[in-house]
Amino acid sequence: ALAQDTDLIILDEPTTHLDLHHKARILSLLKSMADNAKKCILFSSHEIDLCIEMCDKLIIMTNEGIKINTPDQHISEGNFDKLFPSDLIEFDSDKKVYRVKK
Repeated sequence: ALAQDTDLIILDEPTTHLDLHHKARILSLLKSMADNAKKCILFSSHEIDLCIEMCDKLIIMTNEGIKINTPDQHISEGNFDKLFPSDLIEFDSDKKVYRVKK
């Protein structure tokens, strides 16, 4: 997709198995391409915290359906609160991160 200079780039978990530094570099590069080169970048990820920080819109897929919104809209609707078992993991909407309950 990069060599062909397409308008749409689709990636499957581009940050999997990378350390935090390299995850941030990849996501920063993708954000720069989207903003400066006007590319539409669609990628799957389990790195929800990083996606909340870096992405303009997020698609959340659950058994209940598919929701497409900005990260802030997802937060205000409580969509991140429902992704994991509440007895183990909680979403801190002020800091926009997940926490493991102690």
